[in-house]
Amino acid sequence: MKFLDLLIKAIEKVCTGLLVLMTVVSFAQVVNRYIFSKGFPWAEEMALYCMIWLIFLGATLCVRRDRHTRIDFLLLLLPYKIRKYVEVFNYLVCIAFLCCLTYFMQPLIRGSMMAKSIGMRVPLNVLYFSVPVGSFLMVIYMFLMIYLKIRETDPALAQQEPNGGNQ
Repeated sequence: MKFLDLLIKAIEKVCTGLLVLMTVVSFAQVVNRYIFSKGFPWAEEMALYCMIWLIFLGATLCVRRDRHTRIDFLLLLLPYKIRKYVEVFNYLVCIAFLCCLTYFMQPLIRGSMMAKSIGMRVPLNVLYFSVPVGSFLMVIYMFLMIYLKIRETDPALAQQEPNGGNQ
C-alpha cells in the first residue's frame, strides 16, 4: 500500500505539472497571437497532449479517491451487503472495459509508430500511450478498491459495537 500511495503522489505531481504547462503554453499562445499577430505552431498540440494525459492520469486519481461521477440513487436504497457486492461488480465491469480499450488501442499504437505530429514533430505514440498507461493505472487502483470494499464493514454495525468497531 505504501508504494501505491507514493504512486498516487507522483501522479498528482505529474498532473499538476501538466496543468501548469498547459496553462502557460495556452496563455503564451494567446498573448503571442493577439499582441504579436503570430502563433506558435506547436502550442495547441502541446496543450492537447497535456490535456489528454491529464485526463487519463486524473481519472486514476478519481478511481483511487472513489470520486468518479455516478448516479447512486438506486444503489443507496439497497441493503449494505448487496450494495457492497454491486459496487465490486461495477469495478469488475470497469476493469473489463479498460482491458478491452487497451486491447483495441494496440493496432492504433503499432500503426502510428513512425507517424509524427505536425507542430511538435513528436511521435503520435506519445499521445496514444496515454490510454494504456492510464487504463493500467486505473485497473491497479480498481483492484485496490475492490479489496478495500470487500474488507469494509457495515457502518451501521460498526456504530453498534462498544468501541466503535475499532480494535
